[in-house]
Amino acid sequence: MALIPVQYNMSREFNFIYIAPPRTATRTIAGFFKENYPMMRQEGRQRLPSYSHEFNIPVDLLKSCTIICSIRNPFSRIASLYSHHSGITKWRGTPFPGQVPNLYSFSLWKFIKPIFEHVDHFIHLETLDEDIRKLPFVQDSKLALPNKFASNHPGQGWKKYYEDNPEAESLVLKLLGTDEFTKLGYSMRVQDA
Repeated sequence: MALIPVQYNMSREFNFIYIAPPRTATRTIAGFFKENYPMMRQEGRQRLPSYSHEFNIPVDLLKSCTIICSIRNPFSRIASLYSHHSGITKWRGTPFPGQVPNLYSFSLWKFIKPIFEHVDHFIHLETLDEDIRKLPFVQDSKLALPNKFASNHPGQGWKKYYEDNPEAESLVLKLLGTDEFTKLGYSMRVQDA
């Protein structure tokens, strides 16, 4: 039986672990943490300067560290995943929601469900600045978040994917399931997002 390698993002000095699901402003958040609250990627016995989307956290650390996880509206996240993947793969030219079924493996709830009960703080993409400033170790309210969004206009325009394709909303709901929305505090309707 192969062992799953220990891998997580941690600041030993500030005693927190950052769980970074893809397409949830991870570059912005990790950049902020690395700049202000020394955070490294722990991979086995190595400490590396970059961050990781992977996490396999020892149980003792789940109980002794502050656990932080970034999240994003599931409709917005699926549109972002589609946009990202259609720009770099053979999906190019396939209209949304044509490849949405292939995005199920990127379910945010599936990603964080195993550690959900251990998460102390969620950083929502939609309220990123406010949520970061609520973290117990963030003392300086004047700290600026680095602008490292992949897009020049993050979070803008994703609803157009659903407006142009009325069946997309129900397809995303069916694929992700209600927990993806309700457990993470998001509406199951695009128009309410």
